[in-house]
Parts: sequence; C-alpha cells; structure tokens
Amino acid sequence: MQTQMTMKTLWAIVVGVLSATLVSARGTTTSTLKTTGRKLVFASPSSYGARRRERADVDISSINSRSSATRRWNARLSRHGAEGDKGYASVGIIPPRGAEALNGMDLEDGDNVLRAAYERSYKGELILINANAGGTTTARNAVASARAVGIEHFLLYTESEVTCLRIMAMSAKAHGDIDCAWTSYLKGHPRLEMFGVQREDGADAFRLWWSRFYYMFKLSGVGYNVMYIDTDVSFRFNPYPVFKRADAPLKSYTLFAQAEGRTIDQLNVGFMYIQNAKPDGVARGILNETITRMLAVLESNPPLKDWRGEVAAGAKESLWDHHIFNDVVLSAVVGRAVNPRQGQRVVEPSQRQAWVASHVPKFPSEAEKRWIVERKEVDERLLPPGARRATVTEVYYRELAGLKGWTSYDDEYVAAPPFWVIDGWTGAGWSPKTQGANNAWVGEDDMPVVMTHFVGGTDKPLEMKALGWWDYRVEDDDTNTNTNAFIAVKGLKIDAATSAEALYKIKLQTYRLIKLGLSLNRRVITPAVSCDEPYIERKSDAKFGVWSQNNFVLSTKCGINASRTCCLPKRMSCPGIALGWIDFFNDVRYATLRHEDTQTHISVDAILEHNTDNDPKERVAFIDVDRLKTIIADQNDSSGDANAGARAAAPAPVHDVLIIDLASNDGEIPDVRPNALPSHVLAAAVDQCPRGFFYKESAPDAVYPW
Repeated sequence: MQTQMTMKTLWAIVVGVLSATLVSARGTTTSTLKTTGRKLVFASPSSYGARRRERADVDISSINSRSSATRRWNARLSRHGAEGDKGYASVGIIPPRGAEALNGMDLEDGDNVLRAAYERSYKGELILINANAGGTTTARNAVASARAVGIEHFLLYTESEVTCLRIMAMSAKAHGDIDCAWTSYLKGHPRLEMFGVQREDGADAFRLWWSRFYYMFKLSGVGYNVMYIDTDVSFRFNPYPVFKRADAPLKSYTLFAQAEGRTIDQLNVGFMYIQNAKPDGVARGILNETITRMLAVLESNPPLKDWRGEVAAGAKESLWDHHIFNDVVLSAVVGRAVNPRQGQRVVEPSQRQAWVASHVPKFPSEAEKRWIVERKEVDERLLPPGARRATVTEVYYRELAGLKGWTSYDDEYVAAPPFWVIDGWTGAGWSPKTQGANNAWVGEDDMPVVMTHFVGGTDKPLEMKALGWWDYRVEDDDTNTNTNAFIAVKGLKIDAATSAEALYKIKLQTYRLIKLGLSLNRRVITPAVSCDEPYIERKSDAKFGVWSQNNFVLSTKCGINASRTCCLPKRMSCPGIALGWIDFFNDVRYATLRHEDTQTHISVDAILEHNTDNDPKERVAFIDVDRLKTIIADQNDSSGDANAGARAAAPAPVHDVLIIDLASNDGEIPDVRPNALPSHVLAAAVDQCPRGFFYKESAPDAVYPW
C-alpha cells in the first residue's frame, strides 16, 4: 500500500502543476519558479529590477530594452553572423579575461548570467563547464584541452566564490588566466538536507548538476547555442565543424546528449548540446520539464516517500538528473508523460523491473525506445586526422513528437552523436577493445575521437595522464613540500591472483616506502608494473592484450622519453609525499631528474638489518635508516673528481633520485623500524593523502597497518 501511494504521488508530480520556492543568493529574499505546465516563468521580487522579470523563453529582440548585456550580445551576433563556416576557433579572439571580466560574479545576481554569456560567447556559441571545490584541477585541465583545439568561448563557474577565486589565482600562476563565475542557484534551499543531497555527493555537487539545465534553458531562450561538458571531458579536436558546416552530419539536429546504449533512455548528461532551438519548441521544453520534475520532488508536499515510508532521499535516486532527463526525452519522443527511470526509484529494488513492466498506463516498449539510425555521407575533412577514411557515419536520432505546453515543430530532433564524435571511458562504443589506449576509444583500428568522456573512470587524472592528455601546468606548484629529492625502488615483485589483490599489496609496499621517504625527507615515486604480470586482466582482442579497468591502467607513456608500455596502479596519488610513476616521466618539472647522472642506485643488501628477537629461525628484514643516510652522504661527498673537496663542503644536493634495488630481498621493500619514524609524523602524512590512497580494496583478508 505504501508503494502504491508513493507511486501515485510521483505520477501526480510528473503530470501536475506545481510551484517551487527558491532561496535567493543572499538567503533572505525568495523568488518563485512556477511550473505552469508550459514554460518556466521567472517571477522575482522588485529588488531584482526589471531585467530579472523577463521570461526566459522570449527571443533576443523582446528584451533588448531591458538588458545592456543582451544588446551587446545582439550586436555581436549580427557582427559575426551564424551562417557559413569560417571556423569556430576563438582563442586569440575571446580574451582569457576581458576588460569586463567575470571576476567571481554570482550568475544569479541580476542579469549576470546574460552578461557572462555575452563576455564569453563566440558566434552565438557558448560552452558551460562547472566545478566544485574538489574538481578545480580537472576543470582547469578541461579548459587546457579546449584551448588546445582553439576554444576560448567557455563559461566556467563554480559552487562558491571561494572556489572560483582559487581557480583564478592558480591559473594566473601556471598557464594563463582563467576567468570564472559562481552560482548560488538553489543555495540554502531548506529541502536539500531533507532529501539527503548533503549526505550523498554533497549539496554543492547537486546544485551544480541542476544549474546546467537551468542555464542551458535560459540561454537557449535568448538565442545562444549552448554546449555543456563535465570536467572529465577532453577535447581532442575542435567539434564545431561536425555540427556547423553546411555539409556537417549533425547540423540538422537540435538537442544532443552522449549515448550509453542502443535506446533513447540511455543518455549521459556529461555532454549536452542544444543548437538552433525554437524558443517555444520541444527541445527547450525538455530542459524545462527536466528542471520541473526535479523541483516537483524537492518541493513535494507532503515529501515524496519511498517503499519504506521514508523520504525518498538521495542525490542519485528520484532527484538524479540522469534519471529525470532520460525520462523527459523519452516522454518527448513518444508524446506522453512517462517516468520509468525516476519512478522506479521509490519502489523496493527487487520489484523495480516488475513495476516497470506492469505499469499502467503502459511505459514505452523496447521497440518504441530504439533510435532511428540515419546513414550520412561524411566529408573526410570533417574526420579527425588519422581517422579511418570512412565516408559514411551513423547518426542516432528521434523526432520530438510533443511535450505538454510546448510547440511541436517538424524540424526539431534529439540525437546522439556518433561514437567518433564523443565516446566514454567504459567503452560505450558497443565494441570496446581498450579504455582509450592510443585514443582507440571506439575499439576499431585506432579510430580517434573528437571528444572523450572519462565517465566510469576510477582514477580520472591518472587515466588522462596515461594517454598523455593531461596538462601538468594545471597542478598546484610543489609548495606543499620542502624537498625535491626522491626515493624509488627497482625490482618490486607482487604475488597476487587478482588485480584487486595486487593493488592492495602494492599499497602495502608503497606504505613502507613512504615511511622510508619520510625518514630521509624524500618523496616517493610510486611503482609501476609490467603489463605482462599474471594479475593484470587480459582480453584477446584488447589493445596490447590488456583489459584492466578498475585497479590498473595501461599507458604507453612510461619511462625515459615516455616511450615504454607499463601498467599503473590506480588511486596512488598523495601530493607532497608520493609522486606517480607516470608523473615523474612526463611532468616537465622533473625532466632534469630522469637521467643517470641525477640518480643513485643502492643495493638493498647494503642497508638491511635483521630482527631475530622473536624467532631465530625467521629473519625479519628492516631498513637501517642511519646506515642508508651514511651511504648517501658518502656518495654525495666523494665523487672521485677534482671537485670532491668543494662538493664535500657544500650542502648535500637535493635534486636527486635514490633507487633501491630489491633483487636480493626477493623483490620486497623492507620495513622501517618503528622507532626510526615518530608516530605523529607518520599519522600526519597519512592524513595528508587523499582518502582513495588508503581505501581498502576488495582483497581477501585485506588489513592495512594505518
């Protein structure tokens, strides 16, 4: 009975007429976002002024008198024109920070979102990127990838002013200015805590997820073509020719999202794009209805309950944008309101599939959900350099049949770009052979892709680095450490049956190395392993025969000159304490340390001591730290050359790498005696590392010593 009542409530939410009260940026005044069954109407207090009272779905000319930002945008649109193909490379045209910089503005304050769009757009095109405090580095890497293909017309915004200012400060020091804004959208909403989005993924992430639909809807209503990308999307080539040229295969479609399967309810919103949308058309209506259904749950009265009679809480349950957007797209395609993905989240998990199958009114069948496949001729000049010389591509699309309150046009379509335009790390190209090795994302003949999305990646920075798609200038300077001296090992052996067990044992060994590094005031270079190890998952048709997604990642960028193949253990980053193997060989900051004249090799035999207190028959090996310090000092001070005296008098060099050969200890790193390192020093180091470094892997009897 409880499930039946909650489902009736959710169905009423989908088809009903609701109002939602939102807290403004200052948290004191309120504005009402009414869902009238047709369009969102932005009704605001008088303190926002006339420019905030315009409807989001009017055309540019109707609000010219109200918004100076819009007047300037209209002039730019006329000046550039939207016809023809003169390229969409905006680097050098749109300044990184213009005369009227965003400079940390709140997009919800006045008409700031229109001003920001004007300042950052080019030829009517704008790319939205958002990031919270934990995603600043990947956001800056996404910006670097966009600039590398000529794109400057992006609008980066964050969940707080503090995060935005941090991004601007970091970028100014590293690789060129990045201008940004922030948004107070939904900030302080009293229902966020009730629905658990502060306990799952964080309220800030939830607000950013939903702001993308909000701003895409609003900006597309005043004439912009708006793309959205997650920060784990990497531009490999400029995508606009595929959408914009007169003979472009995607020119005639309106709303795009990334495909993750063969049906229209398997879309990923980490990439979305809306172009040439009618102000009152169904394409924009999809964005409107997606927001409406979310607000309807968040504002439900009484609050929506799940099968247990509890509030249907969770950022990835009834409020998840992926579920709701897919349901709305499906509704627009079949011409009736349906909610199979969102609706089943309040049903007991074991009963969800049966609920979908037995639902009345009936949900769309698998046949109704299939894409229409259109084969299109492709000018080879539109394909990425190095791509297979295919002349035909398949586009997956459906006509938008209708959505209540929105006008149906016979030239508005939803489409999924071909997988050579955008593909995901998990191999959504339906025939995966690698997770992106050599950019072979669609799994056939190293076919390059235009955009890549690391959805499903379990260590996204490492996965990008493994491909050589990481701009190291986006990382923080090494100001959080007082040394540029390193320690590494050679000949590490791991005996494991699975990759999970191997990763667990590598972390145990690395923990020993970290203790040694702390004792010597050196940073650790985390080890890589051979991809021939038996615990690395293999697949006969995979690139290089390796198929290891969860615990290791294959890279061809290992070793001197980044020319060797290796497998890198995941979740081993610990800034200031541990440096990744791939980082050591690819980050230009360590270029001078990669050569033999900067490295010292020591046999583990020379620094071993043995504990026989417990059992004379069993020798437990420890590293004699004092002995090792003496060896290092002797080698530094006695080079055997004419400058030995001067070298002995000078401070010991800090730009060096100490490599310990483990051959004589069966490939195992000896431990450091407990009294060699104060416990509080070790505890502080563990706390400094990200949670993922010390995450307990699913391995038999996995017990960590920390």
